[in-house]
Amino acid sequence: MDGVALDDSDLGVKAALTVRVTKVTQVPDMVLSRDLMAHHQAASLDEARVILRFVAVQHTKPVT
Repeated sequence: MDGVALDDSDLGVKAALTVRVTKVTQVPDMVLSRDLMAHHQAASLDEARVILRFVAVQHTKPVT
């Protein structure tokens, strides 16, 4: 399955890998991974964005 999964838990990472998500990044919130099964480990969502090469979208006017 093409796609990206961001999860903080080992269980969520395993679920994403089970359905064959192509890029699984783990961003732990409180407890570091014991399995280290994700394709990438990130310390923050900002770091995950850089790892996955997401481009930040800036709105020039408020979205209503």
